[in-house]
Amino acid sequence: MSFRLNTRGVTSVIGTILIVGITIILVAVVGAATLTLVDEVQNPPPTVTVETDQQRGVVVENKFNGSKQGAQENVSITFTHTSGAAVDPDRLSVTVNGYPAYDVYDANDPGYATLARPPVQSTFSAGSRLRIVVYGFVNNTKDPGTLFNNPSTLKKDVTDQRQPERANELRPGDTVRLIWTSPSRLNSHTLTEYTIQ
Repeated sequence: MSFRLNTRGVTSVIGTILIVGITIILVAVVGAATLTLVDEVQNPPPTVTVETDQQRGVVVENKFNGSKQGAQENVSITFTHTSGAAVDPDRLSVTVNGYPAYDVYDANDPGYATLARPPVQSTFSAGSRLRIVVYGFVNNTKDPGTLFNNPSTLKKDVTDQRQPERANELRPGDTVRLIWTSPSRLNSHTLTEYTIQ
């Protein structure tokens, strides 16, 4: 007497599992797309006119000017809000080639290294300006500000992930973006973009 293995039941179970799995994936994709679309409708990006100004020269008085480009050769970009809606600082960020961007400023004690901070410090409204000088990753001490130890940090390539602190000065071809992010963080929109000349 011989017995035949009935594989119909196994095939049916596998088919059901596949259909359920595919359905769950489709529901997740459609749900995410729907949430993103709803967020775009409920939280549209602000209408803002931004003027961009590229400058070359001294950005601070201390040692920063002894960096690679020399005292008169530091490139900076300034975004000026000329008209449109006021934008909450928590909604704005500035990147250069996808990396965090910073402004630099002198410490009260000239013996200290140059300090850096995110360019967005308050509401971005008509007449407000955001200056960008460097980008990358710097030591965020938050007291009195972000320490930017430029003599060593600027010598490290921003793409070298082995270095925890690394930053670059602005160079021709770098792309600077002012980005608005919705309150839900589901959507972001580039308010303005500029390529260094």
